[in-house]
Amino acid sequence: MSVGVFVGYQFHTNFAVEGSYRSLNAFVPSTPDIDQSAISVVGSQPLSNGFRVFARLGYNDVKVRHSCGAGKFLLCENFSPSNGVLVGVGATYAFTPSISARAEIQRPSSDLTNFGVGVAFGF
Repeated sequence: MSVGVFVGYQFHTNFAVEGSYRSLNAFVPSTPDIDQSAISVVGSQPLSNGFRVFARLGYNDVKVRHSCGAGKFLLCENFSPSNGVLVGVGATYAFTPSISARAEIQRPSSDLTNFGVGVAFGF
């Protein structure tokens, strides 16, 4: 399970740029903390009645922290960060022009997949 936030700017009807931060494995005990920072270009296509599908392509920085002893979280040698290409696909549904629901599958690295559901507020 993860928790995160994103901000973006829609510069065209079908294109936006987004920056995000997400804490992966945030609520799973005895697992390393994985922090993801990313910037992406998001292309979207309207379907009907407020539904849109989208795809993302971007760059992300993934940091892995694990308890290495003494109860402190440090970057450990046996866990290495995986930075690089971020891809994702998803769908949104607009309840109003400024409030929408979002579901997405992201692939922040070759060994991580994240499914997210959330609410987006536009202004």
